[in-house]
Order: sequence, then structure tokens, then C-alpha cells
Amino acid sequence: MPVLGALLWAVPLLWTQGDTSSSSALLYVFGIWFGLVVLAGMLSRWIAGEGWAGAEDSEEEPDAKAPPREAGG
Repeated sequence: MPVLGALLWAVPLLWTQGDTSSSSALLYVFGIWFGLVVLAGMLSRWIAGEGWAGAEDSEEEPDAKAPPREAGG
């Protein structure tokens, strides 16, 4: 993710000064930032094992998968 962000943020450096306004470049940079935030959120949910749809698809309670604890441990 950091490498992807750095590559995408480096794109405005390739633009020439006369072709693009600074407001367009600013919108591009914040658009990339927002996209990276959304992508990181989706990736973290996927890595956590919740899948893309989230915990709504599961009929089990979150603690139902954990093994029972022994008393007095």
C-alpha cells in the first residue's frame, strides 16, 4: 500500500506546469488518499477473515469460534 501510494502521488510530478491547474492536482492527490484509505479498510477486513461483506453474513456469534476457556486458569 505505501509503495502504491507513493507511485500514484508521484504522477503529478510528471505533469507539466502549464497543462494542469493546481486545483486539479490537489483533487487528484486527495482522491488518491481517499482511495488508499478505502482500500486499506477493505484489505484489513479481508485479512481479519471477515470477507468483503463483513460480519453480517455470519450467523455465529464472534466468540463462538473461540475454544472454551478452562476455569481457574
